[in-house]
Amino acid sequence: MMNKKFLKPAICIILICFFTFFYGCSTTSSLTSNLNENGSTNKITTESFILDNGIPVMLKVSDTAKVNTLELYFSFGASQLKENQLGYLGFLMELLAMESNDYDKEFVETMCEEKLSSISYGVLSDFSYISMTCLEKYFDDVFKVFKSCCTNPSYKSFEQKKTQAQFSFLNTKTVDYNLLMKSSAEYLREKTDYFGKNIFTEETILNLNQENIENLYKQLFSSGDVAIIGYGNFDKNLKPQLNEAFGSLKLNKARNHKENKLKFENESIEFKKNHKNPVDFACSYKALPDVKSTEFAACYIANLMYSDILYNIVREKYGCVYSVFSNVNLTKNPVLILSGYRISDKDLFYKGIDEANSIFARGKLIKESENFTLIDSCEKLESYKNILINRLYGDIFTSRQICSMMANSYSLGQDINFLYDFEKTVKSVTKDDLEKAIKFIAESNETWFYLTSK
Repeated sequence: MMNKKFLKPAICIILICFFTFFYGCSTTSSLTSNLNENGSTNKITTESFILDNGIPVMLKVSDTAKVNTLELYFSFGASQLKENQLGYLGFLMELLAMESNDYDKEFVETMCEEKLSSISYGVLSDFSYISMTCLEKYFDDVFKVFKSCCTNPSYKSFEQKKTQAQFSFLNTKTVDYNLLMKSSAEYLREKTDYFGKNIFTEETILNLNQENIENLYKQLFSSGDVAIIGYGNFDKNLKPQLNEAFGSLKLNKARNHKENKLKFENESIEFKKNHKNPVDFACSYKALPDVKSTEFAACYIANLMYSDILYNIVREKYGCVYSVFSNVNLTKNPVLILSGYRISDKDLFYKGIDEANSIFARGKLIKESENFTLIDSCEKLESYKNILINRLYGDIFTSRQICSMMANSYSLGQDINFLYDFEKTVKSVTKDDLEKAIKFIAESNETWFYLTSK
């Protein structure tokens, strides 16, 4: 039986990634219509064009949208950083979103407060971005500031942000779960050259200086890995606005990023805390199939089933952990991550994991949580398809959320509609696909990390 209640802490597990690069022309490529509550038609056109310097622009334009979101997107994410740049991309993006040489930090904060707008940023494994969100009527005003933040950076707050970064770095050594995430990311970075590259190291935090950040800015903004993605009610002036703001950037040829297929070994690594505390933490990693494949969709569904089994057995039956669940890291290199948060008994925890794994591998689910009777997983396939669809799309309402979905799609499938079409892939998963996915996950190599003071 599926869980009615999940006591899962608000934990961000490693790096979750979204965006990449699309090529289009200056014509409307699709048109959809939705009926509003008042019976009027909401027309959403998908439009694309290319700026004078070759930057592709991809938009979904709604004639009823009241809020616009625009993202300057780079298919340069943390995984592309060199060893001497680890942690620097997030630091740079935060500075860019704060202020510019034309508008100081106080001005930007006041504008965002008074006009209910925002200038934000994100750095993930496969991409990074700077975005603006505002009411349609304030678009021109906010866009001027957004343009300046992107193209005329100020480093006035560098020392302040450096101090904060140093404090946060030290904090990862004192907060147990942060220490587990940092330690496991560092280990996997050495093994995969993919994880943990937006986390400072002892060396990079020590060598953090303004020159390094300015050089990274030049590297980022001169690359050909740039696109613009947006959702909202944009008018005909947008193209000349974008050309004026970003069309003169001198870009190099876009890089061919290497495909880094992840491989994990069957191993268990234990880290020691520097203080006595009886509560432990654990996580594990398994590689999943290509995100564009039906096999991946089936594995995503199987993961939800696996997570429910973990909860019912490890937490409810054995009571040795505050929260335990598995999650899919939706990137170009998708990973299944199991997380055990606040473990009180290590031996009992692993006993519960083994029992849950056995149930999952046999293609079973918990039918009744009170007596732990079992049912065939395939009998619940349609239910779990709906759970996954609801999880992926249930909270996509705002212009910012829609724009993020578009950018995520672009990164994963070279198409801003990829994740919208992914729903069809999920619905097409058969019982045979599910059985193969369960076998794939059950037999895949798994790397475990465990943090304890014992």
